[in-house]
Amino acid sequence: MGASLEWTARTRRQEDRFPMRGAAFVVEPDDVARAEMADALRNMGFTTHETGSGRVAAFIAEQIHVQLALVNLALPDAKALKLIRRLRTVWPDAAIIALAPGAGVGAVLAHVAGADTTLTTPHTNAALGAAVSEASGHDRTAPQPA
Repeated sequence: MGASLEWTARTRRQEDRFPMRGAAFVVEPDDVARAEMADALRNMGFTTHETGSGRVAAFIAEQIHVQLALVNLALPDAKALKLIRRLRTVWPDAAIIALAPGAGVGAVLAHVAGADTTLTTPHTNAALGAAVSEASGHDRTAPQPA
């Protein structure tokens, strides 16, 4: 196996700011963007698991359970839509947010693959918070489109 399996798990003591909301998974190839999103999610009360690799993300999906996943559609080493379908299979109750540079066909395909919503990049922390709220509110017990 040529690539190393590397991911980071972090938490932040909340001191009554927010209740702990569970685990979030950030799959973003850009180190700075990944760190900023993970920090914002920790400020929202999530423990974060982070990786820049779609292949590592597929491995991690079998190891942990999360309540929220953010997946960049422009992964250099994996097909993001296939990864979203896989995450939806192993984490049927998780909120999944696709990260895309615009609201084009990629956003539509991400929804079909199993993403609850799409967040346009770059984005603000307020937009991230709104996307988390929107994705968390989806009813995943309803039948999914074929």
